[in-house]
Amino acid sequence: MSRTVATLAVAALLVTAGCTGFFGGDGGEGTVEMYVSDQPGAIEDFQHLNVTITEVAVHPANATENESWVTRDVDNRTVDLTRLEGENASLVGNLSVPADTYETVFVRIDGVDATLTSGESADVKLPSERLHLNSELTVEANETVSFVYDIRVHETGSGQYILRPNAGESGPHQPINHVHQRHRCGQHDGTCDGGGTSGSGTTTTAA
Repeated sequence: MSRTVATLAVAALLVTAGCTGFFGGDGGEGTVEMYVSDQPGAIEDFQHLNVTITEVAVHPANATENESWVTRDVDNRTVDLTRLEGENASLVGNLSVPADTYETVFVRIDGVDATLTSGESADVKLPSERLHLNSELTVEANETVSFVYDIRVHETGSGQYILRPNAGESGPHQPINHVHQRHRCGQHDGTCDGGGTSGSGTTTTAA
């Protein structure tokens, strides 16, 4: 199955909240379908690994470092990475962004809730609040592209783990098996409730 051609989890609608630094405003807007996936690493150690994403930002290729970031709020989307191995991916949001070519993607993570297969809570760290990925994506006006942001969990020793973006499995043109997940999860039991409209629609649910 094909992960729609792509650009990044930053696009289509997700309310105009968090909109900053528009670049290339005269070129119209396109939509980016943002997916999150998980590259197998230490994921088999976990019963569940819930990651809550609050924001996605992209940086135009022709802008200076401190200019023109395009930022979108994604309404506290929580995904369980244990369900997203291989080509499995969950839609975080459809976000509208100015038509342009982008070179950097940030995903802001507000919380991680992890339980090991033993039933114990796991200590999972982040390099920073925002995971940074260098990946080029081009968004055309009035078109929709899909982007997969692949996250890998690594064991660092002494029972600690760290989340890092995986550039090799991220970007456009990635195969996608769309897994629908409710977006708000409980702290320790992995249960989720519904809510929000971003990412709704037809899906193929992995077993």
